[in-house]
Amino acid sequence: MTAPTQSPQRMPQLNNALGTYRTLRLGMVMLVLMLGVGILLDAGRHDWCFQTSISAYYFTAIHAVLLGMVCALGACLIAYKGNSDTEDVLLDTAGFLALIVAFVPTARPGEPGSACEPYGFEAGLSDAAIRTSIAALFIVTVVALIGQIVVGRLTRTVEPWTPLGNVARVIGGVIAITVFVMYFFPDFFARYAHGIAAVTMFVLIGVVVACNAYLAAKQYGTWRNKYSIIYGVIAIAMILTAALVVVLHLWARWPYAILFVEAALLFEFALFWIVQTVELWNIDDRRCMIPPSQSVAPL
Repeated sequence: MTAPTQSPQRMPQLNNALGTYRTLRLGMVMLVLMLGVGILLDAGRHDWCFQTSISAYYFTAIHAVLLGMVCALGACLIAYKGNSDTEDVLLDTAGFLALIVAFVPTARPGEPGSACEPYGFEAGLSDAAIRTSIAALFIVTVVALIGQIVVGRLTRTVEPWTPLGNVARVIGGVIAITVFVMYFFPDFFARYAHGIAAVTMFVLIGVVVACNAYLAAKQYGTWRNKYSIIYGVIAIAMILTAALVVVLHLWARWPYAILFVEAALLFEFALFWIVQTVELWNIDDRRCMIPPSQSVAPL
């Protein structure tokens, strides 16, 4: 008489949405790390000479690393579904701005004020190349927005819009219109679009972090929980650091000041996603953890 065969035990399956969230969060952290490693490798190859800003590495041997990192970061921000209507709109807008940062290079290093000469990728983009890339971005953005509305209504999967979410939409619309108007002034656009888009992107992400501080307070029933405090500190630091970038661009005397502050911004950005990954490791939507008695209607 043969013994009954036992079916092999199955490992618990990871929820697809949860796994995607984890991958997106940690993927953005790895993208920041990749850029940092690339900068160190480039500096190490040239007597530890650093450019005066992270954007200036567009013209160095790690051109592809910088461009690929920023484009991938923009895609991740757009793909990531926020924990509230407001957060989702802000992340989409930040992702749009990240692509502008990638498509419009900063001023070429080697000009007065640079700490060292560029290496590797010497040539910049022509105005025609910049305008073509931005035009493609505008067209696809319009197609995506129309497609989102049409598909959402056909499938009846459109989430309700919230008051602060609508404010975020107005802000996003103003940003898009501003970029569109700037597009018709090629010299001004090529000179300022990169910096304006980068600073605005980090400010929006800082607001996203603040939204998470608010939602964590609702989730835990008090602002005196470690996650609300951590998110609050990161949000304030990120917004102030972004403002400091503008100040340093106007009045900095130390050549590496902007590089240092931009590195701090990227660190704060990565830290936020690390903290959120730890907090929401087994949660794909924070809202399901908030008690019904705690209203989050404005977000």
